[in-house]
Amino acid sequence: MRLPLVDKRQAVFGLDIGYKEAKFVQLKTTNHGYRLVGMGAAALADGMVIDGVIAEPEELAKLLAAGLHDAAHGRIHARSAVIGLPQAQLFSRIITIPAVEENKLADAVLWEAQQYIPMPVNDLYTDHQIVERRKDESGVVHEFEVLLVAAPRSIVDSYLKFCELAHITPRSMEMSLMANIRALRPSVEGGAALLIDAGSVATDMAVVTDTIRVTTTINIGGETFTNAIATALKVTFHEAEEMKIKFGITKSDLQPKIQTAIAPHLKKILQEISKLIKYYEERTRGTTRSTVKQIVMTGGNSRMPGLAHMISHTTNLPVDISAGWDRQHTVGVEKLPKNLGPIYNTAYGLACRGWS
Repeated sequence: MRLPLVDKRQAVFGLDIGYKEAKFVQLKTTNHGYRLVGMGAAALADGMVIDGVIAEPEELAKLLAAGLHDAAHGRIHARSAVIGLPQAQLFSRIITIPAVEENKLADAVLWEAQQYIPMPVNDLYTDHQIVERRKDESGVVHEFEVLLVAAPRSIVDSYLKFCELAHITPRSMEMSLMANIRALRPSVEGGAALLIDAGSVATDMAVVTDTIRVTTTINIGGETFTNAIATALKVTFHEAEEMKIKFGITKSDLQPKIQTAIAPHLKKILQEISKLIKYYEERTRGTTRSTVKQIVMTGGNSRMPGLAHMISHTTNLPVDISAGWDRQHTVGVEKLPKNLGPIYNTAYGLACRGWS
């Protein structure tokens, strides 16, 4: 076997596999930021991904191969990927454990994982990262705050099988929220930010400082809104989707009907936002970053007209919707439609992690 004697950087692309689309982005580093090499998406058939598991890896491999070959912008030539895992199917939380020696940390985290995760640890892949070392009055570290992440083996193994069939080398895998944080850099000086990833089938949320502090997922997404509009207005799913994207809950002749149709789902999302902010602020009261000062939104459903304004009005917090390439200098995106950013943020953030 030939082993490399020098470090040779390999190009990678970020791969975000959703329930309706697989999106991919390849970047190249420059002296001033990034350059977009290529990006695009491949539409997925219903049932191709079920509860986070790639149920039809052969078909998905074929679809992705066609999409990579005919990228919408630029060209994807990398065959190594940084891959996002579906946040709604993962377990992630900050845990506090007594300070231990580094070589014993993994065992300590695994023991704690059994207390919090409603699945046998043998059915999971787990990982962890120390986010804070707490010191006592004498300056001695006595506790670790650790970010614990666990992914069902069934999901990760299905991704590995898909990569094998697609002839893709998985450079690494991570939760999609982490990729969005890398893309959007939502930390706020002297406080925290709430990141909301409003996807097609779920809405993921995380309070962020220099890292993830607390997360939650609610099973309400863009399709939930579309189905509610279709039922209430007695139109097709496609027609309801067009109404949602064009009018949303902004002032129009359709506003009362659309807003009434999705009101129960909006209420649940707003309640979850309020609950998450309250939980974080109460848990960190007295610290220097105990106040959530801003909301950053991403994901396809964040583009629904009026949604960001409603969230801002309810929480009394500024809401920002932007693309990773707006927050980080990126050449080659100048002519891209502005509304693409929230859709591709996860794939962009994954691509930022890789070498290029």
